[in-house]
Amino acid sequence: MAVYHAEDGAFSGFTRYASRDFTGIEAALRRYQAKHGLLPNALALAVAGPVDGDKAHITNLGWRLEKEKLRQAFAFDTLLLVNDLTAVCAALPFLAPNDLLVLQEGKRDISAPAAVLAPGTGLGEGILFSGEGCQHALGSEGGHCDFAPVNDEQIELLRFMRKSHQSVSYEMLAAGPGMIHLFEFCQENSGFAAKPEVVSRLAAVSDKTPVIIEAALAADFCPLCRKSVELFLQILGAEAGNLALKTYARNGLYLAGGILPRLVGKISFAPFVAAFRNKKMMAALLAAIPIFLVRHPHPALLGAALLARTKQKKHG
Repeated sequence: MAVYHAEDGAFSGFTRYASRDFTGIEAALRRYQAKHGLLPNALALAVAGPVDGDKAHITNLGWRLEKEKLRQAFAFDTLLLVNDLTAVCAALPFLAPNDLLVLQEGKRDISAPAAVLAPGTGLGEGILFSGEGCQHALGSEGGHCDFAPVNDEQIELLRFMRKSHQSVSYEMLAAGPGMIHLFEFCQENSGFAAKPEVVSRLAAVSDKTPVIIEAALAADFCPLCRKSVELFLQILGAEAGNLALKTYARNGLYLAGGILPRLVGKISFAPFVAAFRNKKMMAALLAAIPIFLVRHPHPALLGAALLARTKQKKHG
């Protein structure tokens, strides 16, 4: 959470909370208010889940939000409720060059749509439409689409997942929690073994994803963890190619979320780019689409603030 100052585009009072520590967004806002004092008269909430008019459901938390009820509870003049990927997409035109790392140069067409793929706790997907001097950001629930294996290894992965899950989505494999599924699959099928110290660390924590990623990126990396992260990048790259083709994202494919920036300089993104392009008849088109890794620390905050500011201006 943070307060946005429209006059200079700066944020203040930035505070990060773990959602699992609260029963709902109202409790988190009360905690923020107790720490920082008065809240602004406008609130923008970018939530990880479907937004239906004045209501939202945060998928991985089970929270349900009602816009008017929340507005009245805190006496906000304005309350904007948007999908978190809608907010990230809205931020794209305002990112500086040093907020982006180019993974594939391509040939950018600024009049075409841009697409966003954001692996974090879940797998966010969104689109930014551009044309005739206006732009429209749209988040989606594309991360919940069915996983489609592209080679024999991934076919075995699907079989592995089907032992315990009736349906398998991209989010179940190409987001933070999915790293555990990949690790367990590779442990059974890759021929690699985890280092003893990694086994000990995994047994001692509830959130195993950071341990797997850290061990994969270490100078003396764990081969099993490295294999798991490389498989993660391959699956994510394939879905990025799917998204780029479905949206005709000639304005670029943007990678956001909390996982990928941690990999920069420590592991090759070649498996991602190769999987992105691996669409036989469309390989040339995909090679022409720029790929950017978003390095701005809080694009969803920025986008939500900008969307709320635009709404305020429209309503005087």
